[in-house]
Amino acid sequence: MKRGITTCLILAVGILSGCLADIRPDSLKSTTRPDADARGRQLLAEVIIAHGGLDRWKQAKTVEVTARDHWEHWMGRLMFMPQKESGQLMRWQTSLGGDQVYIEMREGPTKGEKWVMQDWPLYRAAPGDQPDYGTGKKIHFYVATMNYALQLPFRSANAEVVRYGGQGSLRGKQYDLIYTTWHAAEPQKDTNQYVLWVDPVTHELAYLQLTDRELMKGAAGMMGFSGWKTIDGLKVPSRITSYHNAEKGVVLHDLRIEAVAFGADLPREAQASAPPSIVGEFGERKTRF
Repeated sequence: MKRGITTCLILAVGILSGCLADIRPDSLKSTTRPDADARGRQLLAEVIIAHGGLDRWKQAKTVEVTARDHWEHWMGRLMFMPQKESGQLMRWQTSLGGDQVYIEMREGPTKGEKWVMQDWPLYRAAPGDQPDYGTGKKIHFYVATMNYALQLPFRSANAEVVRYGGQGSLRGKQYDLIYTTWHAAEPQKDTNQYVLWVDPVTHELAYLQLTDRELMKGAAGMMGFSGWKTIDGLKVPSRITSYHNAEKGVVLHDLRIEAVAFGADLPREAQASAPPSIVGEFGERKTRF
């Protein structure tokens, strides 16, 4: 099946309606395909092996990434950019397989500011300040989404629903589609859906189609992964590009990765637990896995 991306695929900007976005490939919406689960699991396993293997990734435990996020589109800068300026140099440290994240701004007027996600709850702190959990959903959505993207395709291995969705076409090239989610295949208000767009020859992850259940439940988007390179036996992308319109190549923002190191110690702040009174304010984990 060919699936063309001809509509706007916007990260965190979509049709604002009461309906949940549903990004299942058409072949998984209209017909029952008993072979889709087995084929999806098999293909996902091949994709993970092509990126270095799940065992090697788990053994690494943590990753440290130095990157700049360039916000190319005015809409993203106006509505969703969490940094004070585009192109901010950041150091990410994250637990692989989880949502313990430590991000530090490395230059500019916010140098030394840190964003810390403690297994989903998140706080922001300027140098010398106390943690502020009232940061807002803008930063939380950004950190949760990009942290998940940085761990692909490996974290997809924990999905409860994994199905082959046929092939899709984007910018003149064909890709294999792997649909993943949690609990049930149908759209759910508190669980994201994902479609991995995979190169059929190399099995490298090329794009990720995803829903946004945190800010706007009717929204969906597309990310591109490029410049794959191998570090300590694991493939990592040089760029993760979020599109305003993927078919036309219109970029919303572009995370450009400058350095990657596996196995570094995670700062204690990220390993700590948020106060119980805070945890409920951040709601349920939307990635689920």
